[in-house]
Amino acid sequence: MLCDRLEVRLPAAIVLPPTGFEADVTMQLRRNGWIDARGDVEGRLAAALRVLDRPDHLVEAIRHVGSKTHAVLAVAGRRAVKVLLSGDRMQVRRIQPGGLADQAAMLLPNLSAGHGRSVSVPTAVLQAAAKEAGNDIAALRSALQSHGISPAIAYLIAKMNEDVVSTAQFSVAVAAKDRRMRRGDHVIGWWATNTGGYLAEEHKSSSGESWTTIAPSDTARLARQIDRQLDLLIRGR
Repeated sequence: MLCDRLEVRLPAAIVLPPTGFEADVTMQLRRNGWIDARGDVEGRLAAALRVLDRPDHLVEAIRHVGSKTHAVLAVAGRRAVKVLLSGDRMQVRRIQPGGLADQAAMLLPNLSAGHGRSVSVPTAVLQAAAKEAGNDIAALRSALQSHGISPAIAYLIAKMNEDVVSTAQFSVAVAAKDRRMRRGDHVIGWWATNTGGYLAEEHKSSSGESWTTIAPSDTARLARQIDRQLDLLIRGR
């Protein structure tokens, strides 16, 4: 309803729940201080929603740390906002326009890198093995080997995916010269186990084949990878 009043659109990651009767919603918005007696949207909130409508660049995240939360961090000129949507509760806050990747990474627990090392495998193989194994880690290890992955690498991948306690994924987008949003070419996957954090990213080989790299990751490395994607898009627009 607020967006309708301002004629703005939220990023796709922010899907608001259905509203009730207009009179009831209007009353609730007034109680919260989001609109005044004339029905005008509160100034700071209006400015924040306009940043989301026409951002210069943004980071979107979906995290499963306890409950599921959708998040958007967006920058437009000197203004920047963070939106968190969990269930039917939405928070809108002003943030600093610089260091967007660092602020996105701070949505997650501050963890050290998990055990293991960086490994890369063909994406098609990883997806096929994961589909066959389901949630069975031992079956994942066997499935990877049956698809031609060495026992040592299969063991590492299985070990780094054992006892996952939380997950998240991040994507970025940048406004092109025509103001259409240009998205990054892959999603950054993150998860945590009892030993620490991990990342998964997809990339193309020189032959055009899709590969996935899985690596232990602390918060700083996650921020660097998000920032790298943003920088590539900004320099290429």
